[in-house]
Amino acid sequence: MLLITCPTTGTDELVADRRVRAVTSTATHLALHVDCPACGTVHAYRSGRRWEEARARVACRDAARSGVDAPAPAADRRVDAAGRGYLEHMSESDAPVNSGQTGDPSAEKDPSDWVTGGEPATGAQKSYLHTLAQQAGEDVPDDISKADASLKIDELQEETGRGK
Repeated sequence: MLLITCPTTGTDELVADRRVRAVTSTATHLALHVDCPACGTVHAYRSGRRWEEARARVACRDAARSGVDAPAPAADRRVDAAGRGYLEHMSESDAPVNSGQTGDPSAEKDPSDWVTGGEPATGAQKSYLHTLAQQAGEDVPDDISKADASLKIDELQEETGRGK
């Protein structure tokens, strides 16, 4: 799910991933082309600090060339001066990111606390687990759960010295 602001209606819309039509990666930003549920058109949303810095440099340069003051940043950063919406990149947030300290809400959860821990292990988990098990000379059941696979991967990484 993605939260966007429709530049046409000005409303915030929660958008399903299936509405993302294209993702383009450039040197300065990511661009997502999203079907807007509010107005029915496709909008381009750009993300990333480099995108914002590049836009600010261009605005200052253009203002200097025309002899006017540079435009002030918009109070609502989700829609730029041209009415184009954009996203703030998660890494630009001031929120702490997985410090690993006890009590850190972003810290990794114990696999026994996972909501989906009882589901079958993912293909990636199984593949990596079998690689580690083969290297350690152990057998691993094919019907292992996500949580058990995670714990076994940690155990085998420690034993084999891989992945850490």
